[in-house]
Amino acid sequence: NSALGVAYKMRSLVLLLIGVAWVSAQDADCDGGKLPGLGMASARVDSHQIRLNTLEDQIEKLGARASDAAGSNVGQAARNLAARLNKLEGDGCGPRHFQCGGDRKQCLSDVLVCDGSADCGNGADESDDVCKVRVPAGSSWEGDVFWSSCMTFTDQTLRLIITGNRRVNYFQPRVWINAVATFENEEDGKTVTRTFNTQGNYNFGKRRAVLFPPASAPLQVGIVCDFVTDDAADCSLTQLVSLDVCAKVRINKK
Repeated sequence: NSALGVAYKMRSLVLLLIGVAWVSAQDADCDGGKLPGLGMASARVDSHQIRLNTLEDQIEKLGARASDAAGSNVGQAARNLAARLNKLEGDGCGPRHFQCGGDRKQCLSDVLVCDGSADCGNGADESDDVCKVRVPAGSSWEGDVFWSSCMTFTDQTLRLIITGNRRVNYFQPRVWINAVATFENEEDGKTVTRTFNTQGNYNFGKRRAVLFPPASAPLQVGIVCDFVTDDAADCSLTQLVSLDVCAKVRINKK
């Protein structure tokens, strides 16, 4: 919206600039033809020239603002793409570490990320983007589950609703979350729904949410989700006893 507003202002200023230029040209023609009011026409031309210069300065400033507004969207897209590439290529750090990034690679324990004290040389571990809670209370997520082992379901859908989260002062690198998980699939021509409550945490350093079902849940699988963007995560359904990965699902924010 800000970019559109800037573009609208730029268009208005350009139209005004054209109008002022036309008036100046008319006065200049009068000047060249030695018509009456020569001195007044010359003064008006000078006045219009000042206004033209002022308008040109305003247009340049608005153009810079439009570029900045567009650049912010491009920057977010670049960060999301970098996160996805980083997941595929690895970051050179251990499984429980955070990559600070920058020209000089630095690995940091994930329990030091978003703890209120900058430990990376570039301060990346306390940046707004890293310390953003990607599982806010009330958010809803959904995706299609593809089972590879453990259990077999067809055309199953997973829905997650984050019912609450909290962050304690004595251990800020984690956000403790509560959620409702619903698995839905077709069996013998009927829709079967399995719903249970889950609890777990969100790890800022790994951008990862881990949810565990209660002992009474119909499906004894943990849900591990790695967030590739603010609105999408790649999840694994892991059997609690064997820790085998049973299924994969990409969930998207609804």
